[in-house]
Amino acid sequence: MERGEERDLIVDALNSAKSAIQGGVLPGGGIALYHASKLIEDGLPDMLSDPSEQVGAKILSEALKAPINTLVMNKEGLSAANKIDKILEAGDFFTGYDVRKEEICDMMDRGLYDSLNVVKVILEDSVSLAGMVVSTECILVKEKSY
Repeated sequence: MERGEERDLIVDALNSAKSAIQGGVLPGGGIALYHASKLIEDGLPDMLSDPSEQVGAKILSEALKAPINTLVMNKEGLSAANKIDKILEAGDFFTGYDVRKEEICDMMDRGLYDSLNVVKVILEDSVSLAGMVVSTECILVKEKSY
């Protein structure tokens, strides 16, 4: 049983490396997603005319902040706001928080990165699932009102 688990870990690591080679990498630890949330906050809601799309953009922006907040909260039991402020002061896209060493550092130099393809698929699947849940909920509400 342990051999099977070890084999699965090796296969996962190889697939992750292949994906990173093909699609590139982003700084890990949720910092790339946090930067994406800031881009959404700064411009996207103003470009959208439909109020429901603006709400969706705000929800997505908040959801993208969750990974780094969760990592810091799980490690330190504290809000990530203090760490995020220090990261943003650095002004570098690659600066993030190394949870294991409890240091703010260049994530790429430390080897803390995520495969772009993996992050992209996770975001696409998450948005698709959220849309399905919302549309299903709307259908259920309409059926109950008749």
